[in-house]
Amino acid sequence: MKKITKKARIEKAREIIDRNELNVSFPDGDVQEFAAVCQQPITSAIRRMNPLFPNDYRHLHTEIDGVWAARSWRKLISPITPLQQAKIIMRHSIWQDMRDFSSCATPQECASCGASDDITVDHVWPPFDHIAMEFIEAHGVPEIEIPEDNFRVLDRFADAELEGKWVHFHAERAVYQLLCRSCNASKGKR
Repeated sequence: MKKITKKARIEKAREIIDRNELNVSFPDGDVQEFAAVCQQPITSAIRRMNPLFPNDYRHLHTEIDGVWAARSWRKLISPITPLQQAKIIMRHSIWQDMRDFSSCATPQECASCGASDDITVDHVWPPFDHIAMEFIEAHGVPEIEIPEDNFRVLDRFADAELEGKWVHFHAERAVYQLLCRSCNASKGKR
């Protein structure tokens, strides 16, 4: 396959996934084309329902090097770095704190536009990324425990004590607000 842009590879991957049925293995030609688009040694693929996000119609299980696993097709195209993976796990570990804030906050409306639909919890200041980087500078990039079966979507800190330090560190610095998805997305990492 000739070199194509990341955007074109994403569009092609979507096309391949969308033309295959749920719970039916991709035909060999589609597997080969998908592997080429992702630039990964994929030998089999199948679409499944995403147990965490039922509206995700592109959830995949793929076989790479003899290991079947639920994998993000976008991460197959653009693998994430250990730092990005650590931040994902760090965000997941403070999710309960954010959920608690959301359930107690009143009024349940966007602090920016006043909307009451699709409300999310946002870091006012400092942003999550700043808090995470401050922790990483002090403690290093946390090691991640990846389950042996690779079927869980969310991994966790390999060191439970370090995870506890992170949760405490974050709680001391985070200030939250409610924003609708649109306002939160437009804010970015500011």
